[in-house]
Amino acid sequence: MGQDGGRNTISIGGGGGFPVGGDQYNGSGDQIKDRTGSGAFSAGYEFRIFRYLAPEIGVVTMSSKSSYYGHEMEPSVYSYSGRATLVSFGARVLAPVEPNGFELFAGGGGAYLNTTIQELNYTGETHRYWQVQGGFRAAIDRHRRHFWLGPTVRYSRGAGGVSQPWLSVTLDLGYRF
Repeated sequence: MGQDGGRNTISIGGGGGFPVGGDQYNGSGDQIKDRTGSGAFSAGYEFRIFRYLAPEIGVVTMSSKSSYYGHEMEPSVYSYSGRATLVSFGARVLAPVEPNGFELFAGGGGAYLNTTIQELNYTGETHRYWQVQGGFRAAIDRHRRHFWLGPTVRYSRGAGGVSQPWLSVTLDLGYRF
């Protein structure tokens, strides 16, 4: 089939992740503001069934810190930190650029959110998400093409109901066999 170094790819990565979207309110009417992100860690596996198509599964874990501003009856400010983990499944379309050991990819699928962030658990937040992703990677060992390095951008949003969209950017190192 002419695969570059193999059909299977496992990858790990690190970078940044953060919630996106406007202000939200928790179940008590407190406004959630100044939501910030920090580190993101990813891991994944893909299997090329065809040269340009690969089903994939993955996980990305992001941490977040939120500041709450109390409602009119109880004006207060406090902060909370937590973790959001998205376990995803879907497919990628790959566009290899043969002579240079370089490839582009884009894909999508579903994801499940597991979180320790209190306001997401108490406001009826959906745990079913959809996710789109894209990026590129280059072969580090150009002759054998087993090791690949490149950025991946993921955008995840709830599939109905209340949801907090998430964006992550990671630099992934992959091993293809």
